[in-house]
Formats: sequence, structure tokens, C-alpha cells
Amino acid sequence: MVRPGFEFARSFEIFRFLNDLPQQAQDFMRRRMREVLKRDRIVTETRLKELTRKKAIEFQRREGVLDESSAVWDMRLGEAKKQLTDLYFGANYSLDYLKYMVAENASELEAAFDLRFDEVLGFAVNVEAADIEFLVKRMYAYDRLSSEGKQRAWDEAQELRIVLLERLVSGQPEFLRVAHKYLEIADLHRIYDRIIGGGKVGGKSAGMLLAYRMLVTPQEGDPYDFSRYFKIPESWYIGDNVFHAFLDYNGVLSRRTQKFKDMATIDREYPEIHRQIVEGHFPLAIWEQLRQTFASMAGVPLIVRSSSLLEDNFGLSFAGKYDSYFLPNQGTPEQNLYELGLAIRKVYAGVFHPNALAYRKRNEIIYRYESMAILIQQVEGRRFGRYYMPDLAGVVFSENPYCWTRRIRKQDGMLRLVHGLGTRAVERVGEDYPRIVALGQPTLRPEDQAYTEKYSQRYVDAIDIERNELVTIPVSELLSQGVAPEHVHIMSRRKDGDLLEAFTSIDLDAENSVVTFERLLKKTQFARVLRAAVEKIRRCYQIELDLEMAAELKPNGDFAITLLQCRPQSLRVAQDAPNLPEPPTENVLFTVARDVPSARVDDVQYVVYVSDAYGSIANDHDRYEVARIIGRVNNQLEQRPAILLGPGRWGSSNLRLGVPVKYWEINNFKLLGEIARSVNGAVPELSFGTHFFQDLVESGIFCIPIYPGERDVIFNEDLLVKSPNCLGKFVEPEAAEHFGEVVRVIEFTPDLPLRVLLNGKLERGLCFIDYKKPRETPESWKEFVG
Repeated sequence: MVRPGFEFARSFEIFRFLNDLPQQAQDFMRRRMREVLKRDRIVTETRLKELTRKKAIEFQRREGVLDESSAVWDMRLGEAKKQLTDLYFGANYSLDYLKYMVAENASELEAAFDLRFDEVLGFAVNVEAADIEFLVKRMYAYDRLSSEGKQRAWDEAQELRIVLLERLVSGQPEFLRVAHKYLEIADLHRIYDRIIGGGKVGGKSAGMLLAYRMLVTPQEGDPYDFSRYFKIPESWYIGDNVFHAFLDYNGVLSRRTQKFKDMATIDREYPEIHRQIVEGHFPLAIWEQLRQTFASMAGVPLIVRSSSLLEDNFGLSFAGKYDSYFLPNQGTPEQNLYELGLAIRKVYAGVFHPNALAYRKRNEIIYRYESMAILIQQVEGRRFGRYYMPDLAGVVFSENPYCWTRRIRKQDGMLRLVHGLGTRAVERVGEDYPRIVALGQPTLRPEDQAYTEKYSQRYVDAIDIERNELVTIPVSELLSQGVAPEHVHIMSRRKDGDLLEAFTSIDLDAENSVVTFERLLKKTQFARVLRAAVEKIRRCYQIELDLEMAAELKPNGDFAITLLQCRPQSLRVAQDAPNLPEPPTENVLFTVARDVPSARVDDVQYVVYVSDAYGSIANDHDRYEVARIIGRVNNQLEQRPAILLGPGRWGSSNLRLGVPVKYWEINNFKLLGEIARSVNGAVPELSFGTHFFQDLVESGIFCIPIYPGERDVIFNEDLLVKSPNCLGKFVEPEAAEHFGEVVRVIEFTPDLPLRVLLNGKLERGLCFIDYKKPRETPESWKEFVG
């Protein structure tokens, strides 16, 4: 229909716009305009022909023409049709809409009519307000251009690239500031082609893609051709819009307000929320997309990873807050699809986990918008008999948090390295140890040479192809499947109590091989390339960061590294090293003499102490309950300075090696002390670089090892054991009575202040009672307890 009034003015704008194009391009676009008019039932083909004939006859009458040749009549019909097309289109559509249509057909116009891309796309179109489909068509059009055409349209393409980065990847200003220098239209093209559902692909996907682009983009001064050594895995993305659609479809969208509740309520209600989400169903259209996308991937192990909008953000890593799930993918298509859907639902449920919400509360981002995208990747690795895993995996830090000798420089970085899947590199796992590598001095070890085997890796995580599950197996079991030639770079051989270099795989067997990585670190470029790579990415990002990676080895020592993740490294704000007083020994609670940061905690009000009686607990239920009790105390300590001391490793997954607390159960303490009773100088495994350690750093919590019995170390256990236990102020009477010998809470008052001073420069620290008034010091703490 033609509306009176403004349609003639708008039609004239359309005429002028089209008149700037070559004649063939004008004809092409008017054909497209008529298709739209007919599609939207504005005018039919029959009606348009009838009106065109009438218009042509009207032209003849105006000119007084009674007879003319067929060629002239055809020209007259063409002019009438052109005017009617502009008139009807202008009456029903805007000039911007026509510009969108031109953009959609940009590559065809350029190819067919020698029309420059910048002439086609360089119109004043508001791309920020355009829908994603239009932007993607515009992107495809650019991607198909010749190199000359791309160069002519470079300015317009930059605007398109920035808008697509915001729509598809991340809207974080800090990310965009860096990403626009490295991610190209072609990268966004590949993302869109592999995205399921709408929305953004999230922080983890963004960090991986950006780090890879930074590495492989040549720069002056690059010491290596990084494109030779690095790649990224085959990846697919589920946009964050699917997360909201899923919650809405299953009636749990209202649960997004959980973040505003107190932690006790969040913890109590989480199991039901987890059940609702894990038992939920996907909208049919999404389920069919998943089925079609992964039908051809049977037999290829996958990993389903979180990629939330806040994750891996500048200054906020979310390390370990959301889980990843390995999928062996060895079952029937129906079984594989079910396992995939279950893993995605578990990741969705993690958004409401107490650990994630406590982290957001602690970092004051609880009011920021959080949404969950999903990153699905092929698992990097190869077959070792029935097992599938990478040769190497680990996490690399651009700044070394653990310099155990003056020969090591923080800025050279650190690597936690394992054989097999990288799960053992980022978590505290039982009595098993990753190799800690100072990238500037890769052959140095934190432990004495005599303890190399004691603090080596004994187990590997792998995918059991035959059993279709993720397994943890002894290294000896892996080697019983056969020793690979690459193992000479990973293993040393045990002979007569010594560890010797393996020269060929014949030197290794299942019983006398120890994971040391000695040959890898001494005789290949592996550590040097990693150090140079992380330095280049740090320089591009202009922040400290960590990388998760897997690597494939060749028998000759060559390697290929797959980047799995890149995120900001959690770093403490530097503090001045305090002066250390020399209080009477009787007033000292403990001293530390190694792995000491610079920090102070003044006016400690509570010390929570888990005694050695924890090791005598007979059942796992009570060990877990100790962690829950600490959590209940922790939740009542906000704004009250407190420290937590206990045996072994805090957050350990092995109940015999430490208390299995979660992040939200310790996040209000100012300091954690791990009491490690060393044997013959052996050094217990350190947590530096684990997800748990990252949590502590980001929260401003200091973690120190305390070695009772070592020279220059004081541990005044009498003060902790004989002081009044006020656990009953925080937990139920029954729990206080049952666990009173295991968990002790000692309260200090302003008249009896407890202070912690740590001096990283001197590698010394102490916790002591700092009396305000002169007292008889030998009896001071005894007066306090008695």
C-alpha cells in the first residue's frame, strides 16, 4: 500500500541513494526491492504490471505521443516500473532498511558490477543498533572480498569488528582495549560458525582466543616463531542466551536472586537448586542443534568447560569456581548426547554454588551481571594402550609466587607440570606432586635431590577408552600398557637407589620409572619457549597472567603446545615488610622461617585451631563435618580479625592429608597456617599455583607453612590446647561437645592482643601476644589460660 504524505519525499531519498550506484547495480537492487514488496504482500506481481502499464501510458499522454516503436515502449515501461518501485518501497520502508539490503548483497554487487565494497557498505548505518544477523551477513560479505576490496573497506570493517566483538565475545572494556588489536574478522567468522544458540561465548573462550592471536601475530623481537609451537583445540560454543532460555524453560529463572541471600541460606538451598537444574530439559531447538553438531564426534573425547561472562576477567580469574567435565564419548550416540547434556546442566548449576557466590560477594561483584556460556573442546592427547591423555599438561604463571632460592626471579614465571590430564596440576591431589618449574632456572627443584622421588608424580589422570570413564591410575599401570619413545623425556630410571637419565625407551619399565621431566627440561627448548610465550602475552595484555596448556612430545624432543585457557594471575597488593620485634619466647605462638610473604595482621580476635586429633577421626563423615564446622565459624567472623591453623593442607581432596574446606568456609580468615611436621628435612608439597592458592591470593588471605621441630621454628601448642575453647559461641552445643577436642576457638581481647608480622625479605615471621601493659612475661600467657 502507498501511504499519502511523506512517501514521495522518502521515495526521492531512495532514488537519490540508488542513483549514486552504477546502472546495473541500481537495476539489481530494485529487483531485490520488488522481491521484498511481493514477500510482504505490499503489491502483487499482477498489480505491479497493471500499474506500470498505466504509468507508461500516462507518460505518453503527457508527451503527446500516440505511436512509438516497441524498443522505446519497453524503455518507457522500465522507467515507470523504476518509479513505482521507489514509490512503494519509500512508502513502506526506511532508507536504512535499503542500506541493510545493499550490505547483505555487498559481495555479489562487487563481483558482478565492479562496485567497490566501501561504496556499498560505507553508508551511515548504525551498526550498534543492528541485529546480529545483519552484522554477521555484513561480516561474511567482507570476508569474501578480494584483498584489494578488504583494504579499501578497512575503516568500515574496524567498526564492524568492534561491534561483533562486543556482541559475540565480551563487552568488558578492558578486554576490548586489547582484543581489537589482535582478533580479526576471520576469527569472529570462525566463532559464529561454531556457536549454538545466541549471545556471547564468555570469558574463558575469549581469553583462549586472544592469547593465541597474541602469540602467533609476528612482532619485532620475537625469539621464536610461535605459530610453529602453539595451537588451540577444536572448539564449539554455547552462547549465554541458552543459559537463560534453559532456566526459563525449567522454571528456575527466579533462582537468580540467590546471590542476595546470606551464605548459610545459599548453602542450605543449593542441593535443591542443583537437583532442579541437573534434572531439567533443554528447549527442543537447542537439543536438536546439540545432536546435529556432535553426531559426527563419536569416539573423540571432549571436555565441557564453563565460560561465564565474568570468568577470566581482568583482575578476577574465577579459578576453580566453576567445574569442567570430561566426556570419554565412547558410548552410543544417545548415551554420548545424554552425557553431554548432563555436563552442560552441571556447569549451569555451578552458577548457584556457594563457592561461586561467596567469591562474588568477597570481590564485591555480586551486583554485576553474570551469565554462563559453555566452551566444548576436543581433549588434547593420544592413546597409551587403553588410556587417552596428553603427554604433558600444566599451568604456567607469568610471575612466580614461589622463589625458593635467590637464583630464581619472579618475572621469569613458574610452571606446574604433570604427565596426563592437567587436573593434577591445578588441584591439590592426595599424596601426589606436580613438578614445580622456575622457568628461568628449569632444572632447579624446591626439594633436596634426595627427595626427588618422594615428591614426584605417582598417578596420572586419563580417559579409559574401554570403560568410557575418567580414571586415576598409577604411573606403573600406564607403563604396563607399553612404554612410548616420548617417555624418555618424562621419566627417569631407578637403579641402585639413584635416578638416572633414560636414553631410550628400553631403559624404562613399569616398576623402575619415575616421573621427573629431567630430560625435557635439560635437553629441549620446552621451558624456554614457554617462558618466551608467557612473556609475550604478558607484554600484550600488560597484566600478569596464567595459562593452562597441554603438549604433545615427539621422540626427538620436538613438541606442540595447545593453549587451553588464559586468565589474569591473582597477585597480592605488595605490602611493606614490617620490622620484627623479639618478644619473650613464652609470648610467641609460632614462628615461620621459609616461604614467607610480607604482611601483618593486627589485633587478632580469634585463633581457630584444628588439633592433631583430626588425624585420629575414624570416619570420613566426621572429617567432612570438621570442615562444615569451620565454615559455620567462618561465616560469623566477618569484620573480626581471625587466623586458622591446622595440620596438613587446607582444602585437600585427601581427607587424611588435611581438612577438606571449601573457599566459602575460610574466606573470612586473614591468614591460614598449614602445620607440617617435617621428617628428616623433607618438604611437604606446596599449594602455590593451585586453584585453592589462587582463591587465597584474590581474597587477600595469606597462607604460610609452619614446621614444628625445625631449627628457629617455635610452635607453642600448649597455648592453643590449654586455653579456654569458645567453639560453643559459634556452633550448636552438641557439635561443640563432640568436636571440642578437634576444633578449638581461642578468643583474644584488646588487653591481650595477638599480632602476626611477616617479613618476606628476611624470610621470617612470628605470631605473638603483644601486651599493652608491663607484665611478668614468663607467666603472661599462663595467666591468660588459667
